[in-house]
Amino acid sequence: TDLTVNGFGDKPKLEGSLSIDEFSLKALLAALGQPAIETEDPDVMKAVAFSTNIGGPAGTVELSDLTISLDDTTFQGSASYALANSGIGLDLQGDAINADRYMPPASEEQTDAAAEEAPQGGGAPAEEGDLLPLDTLRSLALDINLGLGELIVSNLTIKEIKSVITARNGVLEVQDFSGKLYEGSFGAKVTLDARTDNPKWSIGSKVNNVQTLPLLTDLAEVDMLAGGANLSVDVNTTGNRISALRSNAKGDINFNLAEGEFTRMNLTRMACQGIALANQESLSTSDWGTSTPFNDMKGTLKIDGNTLNNTDLVAALAGMRLEGDGTVDLAASDLDYEVGLRIVGEIHRDEACRVTEYVENVVIPVECRGDFAEDPAGLCSFDGSRFRDTLKTIAANAAKAKAREKVDEAKSKAEDKVSEKLKEKLGEESGEKVKDALKGLFGQ
Repeated sequence: TDLTVNGFGDKPKLEGSLSIDEFSLKALLAALGQPAIETEDPDVMKAVAFSTNIGGPAGTVELSDLTISLDDTTFQGSASYALANSGIGLDLQGDAINADRYMPPASEEQTDAAAEEAPQGGGAPAEEGDLLPLDTLRSLALDINLGLGELIVSNLTIKEIKSVITARNGVLEVQDFSGKLYEGSFGAKVTLDARTDNPKWSIGSKVNNVQTLPLLTDLAEVDMLAGGANLSVDVNTTGNRISALRSNAKGDINFNLAEGEFTRMNLTRMACQGIALANQESLSTSDWGTSTPFNDMKGTLKIDGNTLNNTDLVAALAGMRLEGDGTVDLAASDLDYEVGLRIVGEIHRDEACRVTEYVENVVIPVECRGDFAEDPAGLCSFDGSRFRDTLKTIAANAAKAKAREKVDEAKSKAEDKVSEKLKEKLGEESGEKVKDALKGLFGQ
């Protein structure tokens, strides 16, 4: 270090530089007799370095040409600290970091202990603590601009991260949090008003063309949905505990997936089950596959606490239009949907699944219920209980078709009878001309 201090009062002026050569933080803690930091990767925190120039006006400490090295990651930028109001300014840009390497390792003993401590059979849940120190938030004065080329966290890879954060008089704003994620992008804004003991949260976010299959697979090992997700989120809530934030949440999530696929369920097979029953035949196809492609699936999720309500789910499938509504219980990981597959064209080569005039435009019912945290392949199935309403529609279509047949038959008989009478009175040639005219009349 090389530091000059002018004035040791409440507004000192500093000038100089500070540098720390690369060292092992774990070795330092051990030498000082401090507890070891256990990390998923035992080789992290062994190469730490720091350097900066120090300056700024009286009463403010400014760090310029700031470089922080943490193992394979380097941050560069500037920082400042105002002595009068403890205001912090920070502008740092980093290259890449794998945050999962720095997480505490998960051992089998810890997992078993957590399972044993979990309440069983309605036992009392563990006491929940406050999420944020509100008094500290109210005293913050922040101007932070952070960027990162690549972040790996919870097995997700996020690139080109940008964040702008400010805090004044108990109101913290994430004015911009954006990045690129699985071939798409996202952006979010968050406002936290901590001026009362029941803080208010406002969250807005937009997601553009994020590929759901690799995202869900990396995040939760769930591979039930593929496609480019487009989301618009607008949520408000209150509280300082996770349970309160979830139960008080209100808002909307508008979603659209273009050219996607249900990867673990075949809705075509379920629709063909209903069509075969209507045709009073049996399906002969055995190889249905395990997926269902779709175009433009969209809808709106209404957030009401832990429950998401969806009343306008629609999607275009091969020969079908998916229409549905249902609820998602986030607290219980429970899905409860009633889906209808409206037949709009031919959907499969199986003869028993042929679309007749009686079947066209009817709705084949499908139900999707259960724990979506478990195997998603068993969530959806043909709903026989609701198929009775479909049979009524098919019967009505058949009745209309028979009525049309009777009307057409009566028209044809009347036309032939009148034509024969005219031929007898006017002759063969004149009778044919009048017959042609009658065809147009009866057609109308």
